[in-house]
Amino acid sequence: MKEPKIQPQKPIQAAIKDLQKSHSHPSSWRQRFFDTLKKKYHNFHIFYVFFNIIAIWSGAFTILGS
Repeated sequence: MKEPKIQPQKPIQAAIKDLQKSHSHPSSWRQRFFDTLKKKYHNFHIFYVFFNIIAIWSGAFTILGS
């Protein structure tokens, strides 16, 4: 029996770039919006995340306190 020829695999970095290219175009409006927010307006994205964390914890304390 002959063993099949084993071809060298792509380097890991090339494989990662291929995966990033396939995920680089978000499909929905929401995904495009947050992708733009993260890349172009990084400070607004940080504010958005911080505001949501505060809102979630405030809501949890309000529900537990009532």
